[in-house]
Amino acid sequence: MSRRVPLAAVLALAFLCHTVCTLRTDRSDLGSAQDPDPTAAADESLPAAATELPYVCASSCKIGNCTGPQSYKCTACPNGRVLMPMTTDNGTLADYGQCIVCPVSCKPGSCVGRRGDQCTECWKGAVLAKNKDKDYGQCVQCANNCRFEKCVGPRPDQCTECNHPKTLVENEHPDAYTNSTVASGTCTGCASSCQESKCVGPRSDECTACDGDRSMVFVPSPTGNGTANYGQCVRCASNCRPGKCAGPTSYHCLACNDNQVLVKEKDGPHAGKAYGSCMNCAYTCAPLKCMGQEPYECTECGPGRSLVPAAEGKTNGYCAANSVLANTALRKELAEQAAEIKMLKERDATAADSNMLGDVRDGAGGLSEMGRATVQISKQMADVDKMAQALTKSTTFAASTSHSVDTDVDSELGEDGGGDAVTGDVASLEAWH
Repeated sequence: MSRRVPLAAVLALAFLCHTVCTLRTDRSDLGSAQDPDPTAAADESLPAAATELPYVCASSCKIGNCTGPQSYKCTACPNGRVLMPMTTDNGTLADYGQCIVCPVSCKPGSCVGRRGDQCTECWKGAVLAKNKDKDYGQCVQCANNCRFEKCVGPRPDQCTECNHPKTLVENEHPDAYTNSTVASGTCTGCASSCQESKCVGPRSDECTACDGDRSMVFVPSPTGNGTANYGQCVRCASNCRPGKCAGPTSYHCLACNDNQVLVKEKDGPHAGKAYGSCMNCAYTCAPLKCMGQEPYECTECGPGRSLVPAAEGKTNGYCAANSVLANTALRKELAEQAAEIKMLKERDATAADSNMLGDVRDGAGGLSEMGRATVQISKQMADVDKMAQALTKSTTFAASTSHSVDTDVDSELGEDGGGDAVTGDVASLEAWH
């Protein structure tokens, strides 16, 4: 039969075992302090990473490229993301950071931040408008008036190149909000009167160059000092050489065709100007030797003619034929004879009237006195007829020695007054007979 163990005996046995175990533990601790365990020393020399639990990188990091499980502990990023390094306490950039997604306006992976003005590269068709003093900026679409991808901003006045035939009119003041040193402005179509793509604005007086058949007339400077470097392309008058004029009128010529001479104004508001009128010299003048188109404005004469000054002290005059000048003395004599004939005719007519009135007044011998007066007048008229016939023959001879233009020349010289008087007197004498 089994015997039951008393409870007191069990408790005593448990106390004895606890005492023995405690004594062993104390002795073991004393022994470790006096003689270290080489196995324990080896465990303490292992790196901390081997004793820590393993961790997984954040999903935004490239797999296995991080220094901790946090999203800002990435050391490399997957495609489409950019590493934004963290800033340390001393202000330097750490070798880890956060992998961010660039704005949709930037090219994927081409930015320095999440804002739309922090792009470093753009999609095709867009232009990077850099922020002032920065290497990054905003990706913008150029205005429609600009050439493709040729601008520094989205405004129409921020073009850098234009589509043909428009021209770039640069801004007077640089854009303070751009970081570009390239000249920018507005693409403008020039007026039809300007040379293609040569203008500073759309108006017809904003041309900078003209086609060959037009001439540039510069406009006054906007500053009020001289003229601007642009103006109006005008078509010259027909008497000017094409493209050589200072205005559209006939007196604005600056150069003439080969057969014309430039005559500048000497009086009036256009006196002293560089322009004038292109004129043909009279055919009696030497080629291009005149100061106007009138016959008395020759300065030199052609062969067979001599210059007769228009007035005393003048360097211009008529180019009279030498044959006309040779007959000057004869013409002068004929003019004097014509004047004498006219005087005799007037005197005889007056005398006849006086005699007739005197006979009527006296009442005696009237018929005999009238007869004597008639005989005397008839004799004088016969003399007049002879002089008239001689004068007519001389005039015919003189007229055959010169051209009809010499008659005009002599008219200007005052030499045909006598000739007219002669002709008139002869006609009057014939009518009177």
